[in-house]
Amino acid sequence: MERTTIAKEVEAEVNSMTTDRCIDIIRLSPMLRFFETGLSNEGVMPHSPTVHNVLESFSLLWSPRPGLVDQVLSSLTLPRLHTLNLDLVRDHDKNIIEDFLHRSAAPITSMELQFEQVRNERDLRVFQAIAALTPSLSHLRILYDDGPVDDGISCFNNSIFKYLVDSGKPKADNPSYLPPLPQLKSLTYSAARVVTKVWIPLELLPGLFPVSTSASGVPSLRPLKSLFTPGSFHPQKGYLRSLIPLRQAGIDFGKERNEDIDRIAARTVGVDNEDHMSSGRSSRPLS
Repeated sequence: MERTTIAKEVEAEVNSMTTDRCIDIIRLSPMLRFFETGLSNEGVMPHSPTVHNVLESFSLLWSPRPGLVDQVLSSLTLPRLHTLNLDLVRDHDKNIIEDFLHRSAAPITSMELQFEQVRNERDLRVFQAIAALTPSLSHLRILYDDGPVDDGISCFNNSIFKYLVDSGKPKADNPSYLPPLPQLKSLTYSAARVVTKVWIPLELLPGLFPVSTSASGVPSLRPLKSLFTPGSFHPQKGYLRSLIPLRQAGIDFGKERNEDIDRIAARTVGVDNEDHMSSGRSSRPLS
């Protein structure tokens, strides 16, 4: 892009660029509101962060080398940001991400984070730090890169999911407890290219939601009532049957999954009715 063209840009989408070019485009585009790119290589960065008071949506969707995302975030302050999407598959510094969020203090409501499946604890610590600094977040997408395979089935990473469940529970010793991400309403939890029958463990799932069912125990403090798992999961009928009480309580699992659960629920009711009628006939006295 020429400098005169950049200055007028409101939206920019570029497949890949160096880190310094990324900062230059933001710095030279005062009207820029939406920016999406991948990072190809490092560059010479400015000594102080670039402040952009208009940018609302920022996506770093591809970063093949460690440290590239860190280099960009350490050079930016984005106080108007509403949407943030980051590729965190490669090595990243939790402190740099925290500093960026602290410095920007932006009202982020939508976020996509991509992690590598094989790293549990480090990515969990990064996610915890991000969650603590994004209290306005209402829509979250967690996307895992390809993970390890055991007997042809992906070993899906559930550490972040478990954290969301556990941290959403009320604290008996702290009645005023407010969980991280207190406004979270929608969660997408998926894997980039892995097709697996191993879904989120059933014992974890009910505790994610602010509803009470026979299996859920204490309802979550978060208003989260939508969970989407597009493409990656193909749970069997027994698993889907266990989700019927959650669907009946108003939980949204996405159009296709909802239809599967509702279909099984209808069949279950039909079978129960047939059993009841058969029972009535068998107990009728002989004339």
